[in-house]
Formats: sequence, C-alpha cells, structure tokens
Amino acid sequence: MIPSTPVVVPPLTSNYSLVGTAFDYLVRLMVRKVNPTMTTEREQWVADSAIWWLPADQQQKGQEIVQNARELFQQFLSDDILSEDVLTASVELAQLDTVFRTGRYTEFVGQAAHTDDITDLRNFVAALPLDHFKAKKICLLNPTFGESSVAIGGADADLVIDDLLLDIKATKKQPISTDDFHTLVGYYVLYRIGGITSEKKPPTITRVGFYFARHRLFMTWDIADLVGATPLSDTIGWLQQRLQPNESNKTAGKGKSRHHSKY
Repeated sequence: MIPSTPVVVPPLTSNYSLVGTAFDYLVRLMVRKVNPTMTTEREQWVADSAIWWLPADQQQKGQEIVQNARELFQQFLSDDILSEDVLTASVELAQLDTVFRTGRYTEFVGQAAHTDDITDLRNFVAALPLDHFKAKKICLLNPTFGESSVAIGGADADLVIDDLLLDIKATKKQPISTDDFHTLVGYYVLYRIGGITSEKKPPTITRVGFYFARHRLFMTWDIADLVGATPLSDTIGWLQQRLQPNESNKTAGKGKSRHHSKY
C-alpha cells in the first residue's frame, strides 16, 4: 500500500511514543506558522485536560508546564526561532498527554527531556515539507467531531487542511497497519456524522491521508476511491443509529473525558 522509501530521519531516541506525541504538537505549531490567517485550533490541548488526572500535589506543576509551553510557542510564532526550550516544552506536553490517554500518573511528568529526544525532534522539523501544509482556505489543528467524538469516548484527528484529513505518523516502519487505516477512515465517518466541533461551516473533506515523518512522505487517497458510495452510506447510517441512544457515553464525554488519538 505504500512504496518503499528510505528513512530520511533515522531515530536517535528510544522513547518512540513520547517523541511522536511531542512531534504532533510541533507539527501543529509549524502548520500554524505557515497558515497564520487560516488556522483554527482547539482552545484546550490534550495536555490541558491531563492536569486533572494528576495527583493534587502535582497539578500546579502541570499548569506551569502548559502555560510555559503556550508562551514559548507564541514566542516562536513571533520570532521563528526553534529554540531548545520550545522543543523541550513539546516533550513536557507529550508527558502530560501520556497521563491523559492512559489514565495513569507517572513520575516522569516534568522530567528533563533526553538529548536524543530533542535532536530527533529538531530533525523531524527540519525535514518537514512545509509547502505541503499550506492551506488555500482553512486549516484545523487537532479537530474533534462534535457529538460523534463524545459518543465514543473521545476522538481527535491531527489536521484538516482544506479538503484533506491528515494523520501524522512518526514510525520508522513503512507498512500502514490495518488499525491505522481503519482509524483514518473512522475519523472521516465521524466527521460525516458529527461535523467538526465549533465549525458552523466545516470544510468538505474529500481526501484522507498520512504524513510519514521519518520518510518525509505523503500518502493520500480520494474518499471516492476508497469506498463505494452505497456501502459508506450504510456504514454512516448504522453508526449514527448506534451512537444516538448512547447517553451514558455523552455523560462520560463531559468533564474528565479523554480524547484519544486512536478511535
């Protein structure tokens, strides 16, 4: 499904998942930089929600991490200097994300980032083909899909750029897993049912795809080429009926709900 391509950004870190999540934050920061007037981002990051899952004596630390990251990211948008502080802040946000997505507190929150993690992230950013991330009309960062996201306990995509729903992959493996592909199509189905949170006129998504960061490779597909119109309509209708009566999920989706990156 994916052509054989060389690894452009070889991994230096052994903290693959943490660095991948940190890179998600950095990608969104870079995309905002190249789309200054077209970008919409959720008011709260996943890291914001993680604060309430920390022990009471650690919540102040969590708030400081998020506030510091916001200030550093805003400074980058002003001066275009990708400092080590900015990269470190992305790792600290990723540490919080781990707490939120697993529901488990680990002592590594707020710990210093490893040198290899920082170098890996800088290499990721240096390899970004930013021209591919420029929007013509609209760019949405980390969007969710209205009540559809809430009904399944949370689902958040990486990016929507004009008509493209894009998932970021930092893995060194080339094959696309069945789960990853199903997740990507699942995001599209949720979008069809619930729209996009806070967007009164969401963009019309006609394509889905991946950006493989270590390979500097985009792979995209037209929705029409992936599934037939009738089977897709049947799937959307079936899922919509399954979601509507699930009031317990709606309740669970409020307050301390987790927005998972994988649905």
